[in-house]
Parts: sequence; C-alpha cells; structure tokens
Amino acid sequence: LIPAALSIIYLITNNNIFVIGYSAALAAAFSDTIASGGGMLSKRAFDPFKMRRTEVGLSGGMSVLGTASSLIAPFAFLTISLCFGELNINTWLIASISAFFGSVIDSAMGSLLQAKFECAVCKKTTEKEIHCGEKTKFISGVKWINNDVVNFVSCALAGAFAIAAVLFLGLS
Repeated sequence: LIPAALSIIYLITNNNIFVIGYSAALAAAFSDTIASGGGMLSKRAFDPFKMRRTEVGLSGGMSVLGTASSLIAPFAFLTISLCFGELNINTWLIASISAFFGSVIDSAMGSLLQAKFECAVCKKTTEKEIHCGEKTKFISGVKWINNDVVNFVSCALAGAFAIAAVLFLGLS
C-alpha cells in the first residue's frame, strides 16, 4: 500500500523524491521477505529486542543469515533503479539503507508489539488466531497488531526515512 501511495503522489506531483520513498518502501518489503526466507534456513534465532533466543520463524527473531540477507537484498534489488537512472548513487545508497532500516523496524515491532498466540493443541507460539484447526490463546503483544500492520508501518517508515534523509542532505 505504501509504495502504491507514493507512486500516486509522484504521478500527481512529478517530484522525484517520491520515487526515492517508493523505492525504499518497496525494497523494505523485499528485504523483510528475503530476511524471513534466510531466517527459516537458519538453525538458531535470537531476539535482540528481548535479549534471548527465540524460535526460528517467530516474528522478532533474527539470525545471521536472515540479517545478512536483509542487508544485501535492498542494495541488489535497487540496483536496477540505479542502472535505469531512476536513482543516482546517493539516492540508491539512501534508499537501500532506509530499506534495511525498515526491515530492522519490522523485526523490532514483531518482537515487541505484534500479537502472539499459543496453540491449544501443539503448544507452539504462533502469530495466528487459529492453529491446528483450533482457536489460539493470546499471550503477548498488542492484539490488533498483526503482521500486516507491522509490514505497513515498517514500509512507511523506510519510505519516510529515505525522503527525510534526501531532504536533510539537500539531494532532491
């Protein structure tokens, strides 16, 4: 939703700063997706926001492979925008760093705010209100903050951070 909104704002204003925000927001979503995939391949995860080990695949958990993937992914993803001249080297760097920042925000919100539930059947912690075909028990987080809310906020902050950085540095 955030990249789409920034695209529409760009079409209305023709201000390139919204292309940079769009790029950062979209790359943040990509970075988070790649981090999750890398994390699922890991044997261990750590929740740096709660300073403890956590289950692989649980929101907020970070692994070396997942974090490295989320750092590399936006740079690689946005290289096409650099090659086609939509971003210059400075805005490419800002959008990429902002996207990684968005991925870290996603993990922080996943750890500290996202609703978590316990399955009555298998006793696993999950983000789902239904697991193993049964209703789960709410155990932590903010009940209305689900993965969609976390993704929305992290993409919005990545886009906003990129726009703010470009304005602050006078690159627009």
